[in-house]
Amino acid sequence: MDRGFGAWLKQARKEAGKTQRTVAEEVGIDFTYVSKIENEAPHLSTTGRPSEATIRRLAEVVGVDPDEAVWRAGKLPAGFVDTVEALSWDDFRHVWSAAAARRTSPTPLDDKEHQG
Repeated sequence: MDRGFGAWLKQARKEAGKTQRTVAEEVGIDFTYVSKIENEAPHLSTTGRPSEATIRRLAEVVGVDPDEAVWRAGKLPAGFVDTVEALSWDDFRHVWSAAAARRTSPTPLDDKEHQG
């Protein structure tokens, strides 16, 4: 998993007050799979990575932004390439510059880690 998806999901799950088992039941997957995702089991890097639909459902169940979850899982959201290809060069440069500036900015969930 890229971008710390497993640890981020685990933190969000705990903040939602849910167990791996309850999340798994609500998503419709085995609780051991939730554990493997959260612990970023080595085999998930090549096989068995969750689909975009599963990632989005996990995010909904624990109450976080599904788009951020897809990004943290190292996937491109469906339709992303079409959207980028439709941009003019000037619009693309603007988006790329904004994204580059944001790389060092924490997300709202990251900010919670630093709060008492």
